[in-house]
Amino acid sequence: MKAIIIFAAALFFYFHVNGQSYQQGDIGVTYQGIFINHNNQQCYSDVLAEMNIYISNSFVNDTVKMIDWQGNVITQSVNISGDVYWNPVNFQYPRSIYDGDVYGNSGNIPFDHGIHKIISDDDTLYLYSFMDVFVYVPNTCDYNTVSGRIYVDNDNDCTFSSGDESIIWIYPSVTPNYTYAPFHSGTTWGNNNGLYQVRLQESWLIDYTVNIPSIYQFAFMPSPCFQSGYTFTSLPQANVDFPFLCSDLDTRVSMSTTSARPAIPFYMHPRVYNIGCTPVSGTLKLKLDPNVVYDPTNSSNPADLVSGDTLIWNYVNLNNLANNNQGYFNLFLGGIELTPTLAVNIGDVLTFELMTEIHPDDVDPSNNSYTFSVPIVNSYDPNIKEVSPKGEGAEGFISPTTEKLTYTIHFQNTGTAEAINISVIDTLEENLLPRTLRILETSHQMIPEWLNEHTIRFRFPNINLPDSTSNEPQSHGFVRFEVAMEQDLDPGTEIKNKVEIYFDTNEPIVTNVALNTIEFPSGLSVEDLQLSGLKVYPNPTDGVVNFELKKSMDAELLITDITGKVIYQQRHAATSVVQVNTEKMVQGIYVYELRDLTNGGTSTGKLMIR
Repeated sequence: MKAIIIFAAALFFYFHVNGQSYQQGDIGVTYQGIFINHNNQQCYSDVLAEMNIYISNSFVNDTVKMIDWQGNVITQSVNISGDVYWNPVNFQYPRSIYDGDVYGNSGNIPFDHGIHKIISDDDTLYLYSFMDVFVYVPNTCDYNTVSGRIYVDNDNDCTFSSGDESIIWIYPSVTPNYTYAPFHSGTTWGNNNGLYQVRLQESWLIDYTVNIPSIYQFAFMPSPCFQSGYTFTSLPQANVDFPFLCSDLDTRVSMSTTSARPAIPFYMHPRVYNIGCTPVSGTLKLKLDPNVVYDPTNSSNPADLVSGDTLIWNYVNLNNLANNNQGYFNLFLGGIELTPTLAVNIGDVLTFELMTEIHPDDVDPSNNSYTFSVPIVNSYDPNIKEVSPKGEGAEGFISPTTEKLTYTIHFQNTGTAEAINISVIDTLEENLLPRTLRILETSHQMIPEWLNEHTIRFRFPNINLPDSTSNEPQSHGFVRFEVAMEQDLDPGTEIKNKVEIYFDTNEPIVTNVALNTIEFPSGLSVEDLQLSGLKVYPNPTDGVVNFELKKSMDAELLITDITGKVIYQQRHAATSVVQVNTEKMVQGIYVYELRDLTNGGTSTGKLMIR
């Protein structure tokens, strides 16, 4: 015999609410009843309340209006009969509520119809008191909480203790999975002691993940006990903590600037920030090149003091904790207008020195000063990507011992209206290590997020960046980050990086390619290491093939078939020609690799045997 199971997804109830009457002047209101359609799967109810409105001392063309909290007319009715005691048609007010509204009310949900007042002639009835009307929802779903603490683990013991510091205004992201999609996703609470609590629907729950937002993973150093996410299958869960590490104090200075042209103003933004957790105060100083003129009247944040050729700003209590409501670190930002004199020409450079005091507890004094140059150019692309160290020549040759690269992405709104939202997408190539990426600074509030293992998006929501015609100084923005390189890269290895910049819904702007190349050992050229002088003949061949080198060297020749099987491998000392007899090789295509054992270069290619 088959069992038949019927599941009722919705329950219907009708409640009469007696005694709920309100009167003001000639206006009276009485609740008639409340109708509820309850959905057990998605855990919500559609509520419909009926109200009876009556007017005393009414007259022809008397009008009743219902007004919401924004002053909008919800509905209105006109007395066309001329009845002195006028009873307009019943009004109905719908509302959707989720079962979580019963939290703390034992199943009774306060009915908020959204009406602010009722107006008839000179009388106005304000409906504040209607909030005490409750409806009872039976068979509600269950709710429970996941909670924990977010803090700096100063003693690195993976437990919150007296020496640790709570981080406020940070909330984790909680992503639940349900058998049936809920009507409401949950509610988050937090306070100023670093504790968070998220209330979730427990009914129909499969599992849920609790993650710390990636923005804070960029801001704080990872600790041995830090776990970026948890997965649970039941509620409640407590002590779901996120401990961070943060250096005591590490002030850094940096600079962003537009390009400079003779006798044309350009804009410079000196910065100081502290990626440590101990607040620090001090001065930021900028020593100017003698060939620029400073204009404080057109500067967005002029210096507090000018001493000779040096601009000086004061800053107070910079740290990396998020209790300043400024993102994941707070920084001091200067903004000045400078104009190069006519003494400079295209190709010249302007040199500046930026510095701040070195605190006795600063963990890295080397980044407290910064000398930089601004080239004098003719024209430039305002949406560019820069890399430091820039390296030598067009190839950007850098030392193989270079550990990190610093990238700066500049963007400017050159349109005809402000840019509301901007996104910058950067895909890191394989020789860069994504997990080492650290955001150094940004011109505006920004939210970083990983799209995949190698692609990061910098979102500037609601940036409202002015266009360059309306406000050129404020039309610029940037983001700067550093990332570690793979070590022991071969000489000649290229590290390329470019980004896509999205202004609202426009097509992306693709920047230039920032290029670095691992430099070659002293005395060698690219051609030497790439064996560009290698000649392979005859090719195709059915007998002896010659590999003729540009000069004598120790070499190793490796020949493989298309499956990768090694057919020939032999070292040759101090030779300029390597000969190989191919008569015993099967007809087909092979791959050769000739290695320079003296200097470290290689050359590869295809060899066809007939």
